[in-house]
Amino acid sequence: RLFAERDFVAVIGPSGSGKSSLVSAGLLPRVCAGAVPGGQEWVWVRLTPGEVGANPFMAVATSFKSHLASVEDYVPHFQASELERDHGALDQLVSTLLDGKPDLAKLILFVDQFEELFTVVDEKYRAGFVDLIVRASKTERLRTVITIRADLTHYCWKWAGLVDLLNAGQYNVGSPGIGALHEMITRPAGRAGLQFERDDLVQRILDQTGTGSGALPLMAFALSELWKARTADGRL
Repeated sequence: RLFAERDFVAVIGPSGSGKSSLVSAGLLPRVCAGAVPGGQEWVWVRLTPGEVGANPFMAVATSFKSHLASVEDYVPHFQASELERDHGALDQLVSTLLDGKPDLAKLILFVDQFEELFTVVDEKYRAGFVDLIVRASKTERLRTVITIRADLTHYCWKWAGLVDLLNAGQYNVGSPGIGALHEMITRPAGRAGLQFERDDLVQRILDQTGTGSGALPLMAFALSELWKARTADGRL
């Protein structure tokens, strides 16, 4: 509901609370399945500010490249410089990517792990990148979603425009409890037609991963390893 009403949404929560999963495995697939009018035509681009080094503009330019493969003169290094020099270049990127799509189609810019702007990115780029995000929130046919760790949101208070966005469009996520963790194990397995070899396996996973801030990543790793080692008939 919040995403349907706002052009900018920040998903905020502690480390390991499932913020990225909530967006990439929950929000975005639902939007593109039609939860928002015209959502079937929407496209999304994901990036983290520091995924290609200290320059977040390079991260933006690189993330668009796969969607603009048919544009012969698209060069990420050049585009990154343009985005840094003129934030209006983002409008042109969005227009190019959505060219030929229905008027209801929009682009979702998903900036995951936004805290990398303060922990990985070179300080000289920070103010400019924040300005780009604020500009994105005002760009026609563009929606922006970010995820950020709750304990690092204080870095955002330096920029009034970013604070306004956070105040108007934040969705807070808490660490999942034991019941939620149990469903995270059993429900996807059930939908995939998988079975647990031992009746106590789920409880053993919960007991050994715990419910602290690192429980979800550890549980995800354990389940991934179990899935890789599954039997031919789908038993974990």
